[in-house]
Amino acid sequence: MAPLPQIKTATAIAIEAAYEAKRTPRHGYRLPPSRLGTECERALWYSFRWCTPPAVFDGRLLRLFETGDSQEARMVADLRLIGCDVLDCDPDDDTKQIGISFAYGHGYGFLDAEVLGLPDAPMTVHVAEMKTHNQKSFDALQRHGVEKSKPEHYAQTMIYMHKRARDRGLYMAVNKNTDELYFERIEYDIAKAVRLERKAERIVFASVPPTGISTDPDFFGCRFCDHRDRCFGDTLPEKNCRTCAFATPADGGKWVCDHAAHNHELDRAAQEAGCADHIFIPSIVPGAQIDADLGEARVIYALPDGRTYHNRSEAAGGDYYA
Repeated sequence: MAPLPQIKTATAIAIEAAYEAKRTPRHGYRLPPSRLGTECERALWYSFRWCTPPAVFDGRLLRLFETGDSQEARMVADLRLIGCDVLDCDPDDDTKQIGISFAYGHGYGFLDAEVLGLPDAPMTVHVAEMKTHNQKSFDALQRHGVEKSKPEHYAQTMIYMHKRARDRGLYMAVNKNTDELYFERIEYDIAKAVRLERKAERIVFASVPPTGISTDPDFFGCRFCDHRDRCFGDTLPEKNCRTCAFATPADGGKWVCDHAAHNHELDRAAQEAGCADHIFIPSIVPGAQIDADLGEARVIYALPDGRTYHNRSEAAGGDYYA
């Protein structure tokens, strides 16, 4: 009998498609602590302002994310196995993880756990972050440590220590290829934590995109960035409240529309939908502003290709190119 061909079967395709069907791509509502480890503040701002469509993941990657989540539960069990006291949920609601807020409510994250009774320091409570790594990433982690090899994870742990008033963090990693474990204790550094918190506040309240890490589209840090075309291309941002000149972030994680016809707080659904009075923040349009009248809800831009882009509310006739 001839061997069956080794291709992706209809069963595998169906499972991956089922994962894709149950997940709707969506922008992150708040700034997560891990993103503060990103070097480019412009990229952070574009993400926070929903300029670029949300990432779409295939079924294989979605399953991989779920595998990482399942490893987290196993690592908690491992710590309890050796006698540690592990708090992996909110004391007031065991259906939720411990949450922390920063940047006036516009930043939010969830701790994996807090741990007491580590053999290395049995009397110290540690903020714990638990991650899975492939072989290459795990090797780099062992060679260089978490701060250098995974700055986003280091920033995440530092912010959690800062907001939970803890002096130590525990970074717990597992090699997906070999199941080898890596542990690193991280010391709280108030100067680093405050810099990260201020960075988050700059991102949240900046009215224009911050300076990027390079003006060269082929620079390594830009080449694979989700927002590369926003910095170097001619694609317009998404239309939603966060890309609108009338929307403003406010204290308490709120967004407010300052348009005279609205002047109200915006919930998530409203922000995602936008409205007929949307006018782009001028600095995110890939062209030079040559005329504007917000009273008439119109802004005109000269584009690099010689055309003009007329950004107008629907009441003023809507957008068009000339």
